[in-house]
Amino acid sequence: MRIPPSFRRSFRPVLDRFRLAVASFALMLLAAAFAMPAAQAQAADAANAANASDTANAADGSAAATVEFPAWSILYFGKIANRNVRVYLQRIAGQMSGNYCYVPCNASQISKLRLDGTWRDGGAALQEYDQTAPGKDKPVTGRWEMRPDSEGWTGTWTSPDGKRSYPLSLGPAPGTHPFPYEIRLVADGMPDPAESCVTMVPHVSQVRLYKDGRLVQSLPADSVGTCRIFVPDVADMDFDGWPDLTLAQFLPAGPNIPVNAWRYEPATGKFTDVTDELEDMTSPNFDAAHKQVWDFQRDGCCDHLVTVAKWQDGKLVQVDQGESFFLPVRIQGKIRYCYVMPVYHDGRVEYPDATWNAGERLLVRDTSDCDASLPPTLDRIRLEVYLRDMKTGQLSHEYSEKATLETVDVGGKPMQCPYITLLDDGKVKAEHVKGPEACTAAQ
Repeated sequence: MRIPPSFRRSFRPVLDRFRLAVASFALMLLAAAFAMPAAQAQAADAANAANASDTANAADGSAAATVEFPAWSILYFGKIANRNVRVYLQRIAGQMSGNYCYVPCNASQISKLRLDGTWRDGGAALQEYDQTAPGKDKPVTGRWEMRPDSEGWTGTWTSPDGKRSYPLSLGPAPGTHPFPYEIRLVADGMPDPAESCVTMVPHVSQVRLYKDGRLVQSLPADSVGTCRIFVPDVADMDFDGWPDLTLAQFLPAGPNIPVNAWRYEPATGKFTDVTDELEDMTSPNFDAAHKQVWDFQRDGCCDHLVTVAKWQDGKLVQVDQGESFFLPVRIQGKIRYCYVMPVYHDGRVEYPDATWNAGERLLVRDTSDCDASLPPTLDRIRLEVYLRDMKTGQLSHEYSEKATLETVDVGGKPMQCPYITLLDDGKVKAEHVKGPEACTAAQ
């Protein structure tokens, strides 16, 4: 069948558009055919680069996906105007926090004034709050603006209304050196900026130390907080005047927190791993006044210890230890056993809740939680007597008597029963504890 010329003429614009579309599609296919090898090559290059990055990270001991951020906690001493202050500061990435007190103050008073703020423009901007004020929302009592310097920090304290401003300066403890490096952590994720309790806490695999932007040393670590990330704590652990580093590893049930520890070597400017030396000193505390390291540990529900050690030839050597015990006391005609825990005070182990003197009488500090049940271990039942100097308040140990087993007659049968020394109405007495729960058949 012939197509009339008039129809061909009317169809030509449609046919031309169709031909143009086909030609354009062909050109797209041709371009795609030429572009495919290049795209494949680019994808291969990207994959190789990623593999190379993972390999490089694996080579330096870190995980493939890691982040790095500043983190530290340091105790400073200094002045606001002419008043001496003790300031604890902590930085985690861009967040700054801490607390401080005006000297003289102790560990409990330092938490009265809280600091919260951010790292901004190469310095810290903080607000202080009075934690002792009533109500949930604590009032702002001052504002801090400061920048780091070679010794610590310099800046300005300003009153909340902006009408009063005083210079402030912070540095290390007198006679000691400032920390020489910038501290950064390598972890598998960023910490929560809100500092709230989270379930997925980043795992820290390295502590990196920088000087003027240059990496000086990488310290392998293994630290995972339970609720929040642990940060390196700067402290002079060996009392040579140079700051050292510790980092908590994890949070077990109880106060027995193991730490990674690194000691600074001034001759080399590097840190030496001394974690093994502190293996038996969990949650170590460093007493610069007495040049001693001490810790408080728990071994089960009813056994607490304070251990004291000194550095000797680069090794920690135990010099003292105190363990909790059960103090027998007669209360309203019945023998009860008061649980007494040791504390570290003024360079030695003391028992502030043990028996002490009030004139000619001997008293126990607190009997409200004393138990009538016989303790499970006889060797931890004992009477300890301390005398307190009424002028200086110092305690001195005067007397100690442990419980023993003795064979006595119970109902016409020889039985081994505890013989205990106890406190009865302010006087020291001794007697046998007889009963089926206390005595066993004599051999």
